[in-house]
Amino acid sequence: ILRFMASEDSLNSQARIVPSNFESEIHIVAVVIPASKTNAFMEHLKPFTFNRPKMKTVLAADAAPQIAEVTLPEECPTPKRRAVMLNEEVSAAGMVPVVGDDSSTLLRGLPDKEREWVLEKGGRPVRHTLTLGYELLTVEQVLRRIIPESVAKEVPSSFETAGHVAHLNLREEVLPFKYQIAQVILEKNSPRVRSVVNKTASIATEFRTFPHEVLAGVDDLVVELKEGGSKFKLDFAKVYWNSRLQHEHTRLANLICCANKGTLQSGHVGKEGASCTGTTAVTTALGAAGNKKRAAEEALPTGDSASVEPPGAAAGGVEGGSKELGSTKKRRKQEEWAKKKEAGKGGCGGSGGSASAASSFSGQSPHALFDRTSGQGTTVADLMGGVGPFAVPLALRGARVHANDLNPDSYAWLSHNVTLNRVANLVHPYCMDGRRFVAVLRGRTPVPPIPPTALLAAAQAAAASSSLMATSTTPLSSSSFASSPPPPPNATGDDGDDKKKEVWLEPVWFEHAIMNLPQTAIEFLDAFRGFLYTRPRPSGKRGPTTAENEEEEEEEEGAAPALAAGGLVLEEVGETRKLPMIHVYCFEKELDGDPDAAPRNAIARCVAALGGVGAPASLLPRDQVDVHVVRYVSPQKPMLCLSFRLPFAVASAPPLEFPV
Repeated sequence: ILRFMASEDSLNSQARIVPSNFESEIHIVAVVIPASKTNAFMEHLKPFTFNRPKMKTVLAADAAPQIAEVTLPEECPTPKRRAVMLNEEVSAAGMVPVVGDDSSTLLRGLPDKEREWVLEKGGRPVRHTLTLGYELLTVEQVLRRIIPESVAKEVPSSFETAGHVAHLNLREEVLPFKYQIAQVILEKNSPRVRSVVNKTASIATEFRTFPHEVLAGVDDLVVELKEGGSKFKLDFAKVYWNSRLQHEHTRLANLICCANKGTLQSGHVGKEGASCTGTTAVTTALGAAGNKKRAAEEALPTGDSASVEPPGAAAGGVEGGSKELGSTKKRRKQEEWAKKKEAGKGGCGGSGGSASAASSFSGQSPHALFDRTSGQGTTVADLMGGVGPFAVPLALRGARVHANDLNPDSYAWLSHNVTLNRVANLVHPYCMDGRRFVAVLRGRTPVPPIPPTALLAAAQAAAASSSLMATSTTPLSSSSFASSPPPPPNATGDDGDDKKKEVWLEPVWFEHAIMNLPQTAIEFLDAFRGFLYTRPRPSGKRGPTTAENEEEEEEEEGAAPALAAGGLVLEEVGETRKLPMIHVYCFEKELDGDPDAAPRNAIARCVAALGGVGAPASLLPRDQVDVHVVRYVSPQKPMLCLSFRLPFAVASAPPLEFPV
């Protein structure tokens, strides 16, 4: 990763902003009144009063000598006087010199009715000069003064933040002023912003990171942030993070948990999801009426008191339900909460959610925004999981998540974040290629060892966390971590002569798969070919027996499984389980005059990846795919989320082969 830090030489006296150079004066009209009449004058003259951020509208008696010098109709000592300042437009009209000028002409900018009211109530206008310093100017006002008018339109009007880092994407025209821009942003947003970085090139690495330079502030990009009730810590320089996807993370987590409760029907995720309590799904066809920005707004979480955590519930546990309470009083409170929840149930843990209901959560705990049991019984595979923006919210709702990312640093921070959110019992991190990840979950290939770079990154992530360091005084290094991830409960080891035993997973049947790598995620859909094929269990090597598979294992006892080509077993899809829903993200280009071109082209790409070149369009019918507009990355380039159920023809096709 290329990184550059601005040196002190680059921020020389010519490049740095000098606050004294931005001082200016404005002349306004102020109405001197007795302090007892301040509220009445402010209310009556509200549309015409001076209003600027960080500046007062009412002056005290000692703010200017003319406040004490002016004669008021009624006797009023100086300490009990105030001056209400009028805005620039009203003041400018009164400042124009006229023949026979007197103090009353300063109020010419007011309507006749208001001017007569001011004089009748004993107000007297005076001239006043305000000095505006650098600290009173906004970022845009400062930048407009230092950047030439020819490139002023390229001045950034906003920027993204991730924790204490402000992220810019400056155009080439304003790069000569990048240090000044960064300095202004840093000073105007301190202490919330402590570092300002600029993207120097497009995202072109396999890890979705981008080269950047630190323009101002500290060279520390390990950030902490919160998103929808989840806490994250990450190194912004080494992993991918996009704050604009916050609502999309919530939308999909709620959508999956709604499906778990039976609210959604297979093949029509978005349509039923739009009416599902717990999420207001914004699922629109491209080109629908209304501007694109509004059409691309992400869903907002909604709900009611039914999703509030019960008194005395375990703070960290979400899988085992509420904690057993010792006292009768606490148990009674929990029973009352359970009754309220049962009475308010409606689809996904609430009763009639709506977009307006989101405002009712102002001031509540973030964990009150969702039902922490809505995802129980659901297993999700996150192929490009990053640092856990989907995995953690799903686990907080009770779902079990197998999260994978090829980036060793993403794996390290994912492992840290599941511990930070106390969902390590529900999230299983992996670090491998996405295609191999699916084969590992389906038991067709062993779990590969964690790369040494990922182990080192995990050690560095742990060292960067003060919360973990506080619990241990032992120095952390790559040797502090195992050479493979902690295996899920259904992992087995094969016997053999090798010193290192291979770790295989009992086939994992997941209900949902998330593929959030918009640039290339569709290409990885071929990983689901042969989804139904699994590796036969070794003789005498059965996984742990559970209530769900005990009956199935009894039926299989004594019967040898039928082997398909390559020695694999073809599983059957029964009535109680269906093929997984795939949620794949992608970018597409719109075509003028053809609003359905983007989703049509995206679906065609999915068909080609699932079935290979020449696959028929009937493999993935348009009416069986939900297309959700996440956002527009440019006026003609939307980011889409396509949700569909894995076709049986693909799941039963020969799988990809990996060397064991």
